[in-house]
Amino acid sequence: MKNDTRAIIAIIITYITGNFLLLFNKAIYWDTWVWLPIIKEGNYKILWDALYQSKRFTAYYLYRVSGFFDNPVLFFKIMAFVCCLLAGLLLYGILRKKLSLRIDRAFFISAFFVLTPVFLVRIDSSVLQHSFNIMLFFLAALVYFIAEKNKNRFVAVINYSLSWILFFLSFNTYSLLAFYGGFILLLLIPYFQENKEGALISLLWPWIKSNFLFIILPVIFWGLKLSVWKDEGFLTGYDDFINPFNSPSFTILLFWETIIYGFFWQIVAPILILHRKIFALLFLTISLITYLATKKIFTSENENNASPAQKEIDYSPKYYLIAGGILFFLGFLPYFLTGKMPHVLGNPFNMRSAFLLPLGSSLLTLGLILLIIKKEWQSAAQNIILALFMTFTIYNYYGLDMDWYKQMAIIESLKTSQDGNLKSATTLVFNDKISGLNWLNREIHGEEYLGYLEEIYNFQENPKFGTAKGETNYYSIQKDFIAQP
Repeated sequence: MKNDTRAIIAIIITYITGNFLLLFNKAIYWDTWVWLPIIKEGNYKILWDALYQSKRFTAYYLYRVSGFFDNPVLFFKIMAFVCCLLAGLLLYGILRKKLSLRIDRAFFISAFFVLTPVFLVRIDSSVLQHSFNIMLFFLAALVYFIAEKNKNRFVAVINYSLSWILFFLSFNTYSLLAFYGGFILLLLIPYFQENKEGALISLLWPWIKSNFLFIILPVIFWGLKLSVWKDEGFLTGYDDFINPFNSPSFTILLFWETIIYGFFWQIVAPILILHRKIFALLFLTISLITYLATKKIFTSENENNASPAQKEIDYSPKYYLIAGGILFFLGFLPYFLTGKMPHVLGNPFNMRSAFLLPLGSSLLTLGLILLIIKKEWQSAAQNIILALFMTFTIYNYYGLDMDWYKQMAIIESLKTSQDGNLKSATTLVFNDKISGLNWLNREIHGEEYLGYLEEIYNFQENPKFGTAKGETNYYSIQKDFIAQP
């Protein structure tokens, strides 16, 4: 327990070191420009009507709760910060409770999961629902595994019921339905390992009967999705399956973008900023913090530090690689089947399509470290990767701040302008010639420009529409959306 406490504290320290700037970020990005004015006005009917079209129930209730606070943006940032940290701690609990995984292995997998820059888009409120749902998902899994070991039948039934409900709620992020396959495998594989004597079919039937409610859970949810909770409005078909193999070039691009941005980018990109002295110095400082926080976790004395009541388990590199490959595939599958891919430059918010990849990536990375690097250097390699993640995350928060200052400059310029044509115009087309100041050179679309205008003008007296140059389909969407009573 003492060593578990050390690992948990180390996860918290490294997470805060890498992500503390999230709590100080006051900025508004992307779709938050659409939802924030509605929340501030308390116009929850419009909010419900808009989000119900795509059945984003989690998003609606999170937005609704934010309305109780004077500063909804701060609420979003705190929730994003807490949800990611809790998800990592719950993951650590699963690795220790269910798998009895060695402490240093469980620490690295969990720390990698919360520190990877792949899911930096959690800074936007429209992505908060996914951070919240994956936290529910891991909580549901941990509650299930606790119930498995509970000898009090009544308490176990309560825990199983709670786990079932939490899984169901988490599926409002639809991609978690595919990721749920990893949970099922985590139930099935140990069962077969414990019952090696019988035939496969004869063993499978008792397991199905005892886990039937959890096996049919995704079927129940998807049945409701197809019958009662169909997408409506202009988002109809957004989550529909496609056949990616109709276009071989598109299929190759999906695989390429996912592997490059979902796995390699998070390790290579941090290295590319170290030529700047300030970030090289930051990296060295963070490396020292990481070393001090993890020193007793990675020491050789801790390799067999389990108490007599708890036997710790380790696996050969190939098992980490296999498990990582399976989880990476399950995280990739739902986005592949809907034709969505992670992408960084130009549209970094597309990285929300990679939010299920970090767990698989962490296992693949651990497997490669154990396979390639000599034992005495393995802990150093793990610390370096975590330090690179933290450094790059801080670098990105700096970039996000620069993006926000640019937005504020545009708003202030429009607000103080005395140009009569500008004031009387009903539609403003923005031609961004300084996109280099945008975070990861992202493209800014009409929903954000509309938010700028709502900050400046009274839309009851002087309604305006904003769009980016070359954007052809956003004007009508804005017009229909804002025209609602």
